[in-house]
Amino acid sequence: MIRAGTFRLSALVAAQGGSHPVARTFSVGVLLIVVFAVYWFMARGWRHRAARQIDIAELPEMPDHVEGAAAPVSGVYVSTTGEGGWLDRIVTHGLGVRSEASMTVAPDGVHIERIGAPGLFIPSYAVRGVRLERGMPGKIGLRPEELLVITWQHGEHVLQSGFRPRHSADREVLLKQVDAIRPIGGDAA
Repeated sequence: MIRAGTFRLSALVAAQGGSHPVARTFSVGVLLIVVFAVYWFMARGWRHRAARQIDIAELPEMPDHVEGAAAPVSGVYVSTTGEGGWLDRIVTHGLGVRSEASMTVAPDGVHIERIGAPGLFIPSYAVRGVRLERGMPGKIGLRPEELLVITWQHGEHVLQSGFRPRHSADREVLLKQVDAIRPIGGDAA
């Protein structure tokens, strides 16, 4: 019975040379509901993740003046994750927001100025290691060793922040600069 009705509707649509207005309206309505539901679940998941990460303290403040800094390197701030939880993106304090950024390495630490998101300052005493990776949440499937990942101590948490320089020549330069400010005895990442 349903097949016969569906066939008649299909035949009617074909005879009119397009889709039936009721069918088109219904399809658009269903699509809008599905899109709304996806965004609602994504926002809900983001809020739940932020609630689970409430114990992460406020981030160190970005110093007003930077002395002895290398030239800033433009690129993309990818994300910050917890150590050992490769897919556990940290969303509190704006750390989960991917954005265009510039990174400056100075004796006092790593300065990441982000466009459309709060800046991130990683004090040199907190740096535990730096390495090149293939990817992390927010940017996966890169060519090998295209992403600079800084491991750093923040209170009781060990975090990993990713930055992808715009020019490949800057990767090794940043790696050496960040490694040079890492405290002696800091763990290699």
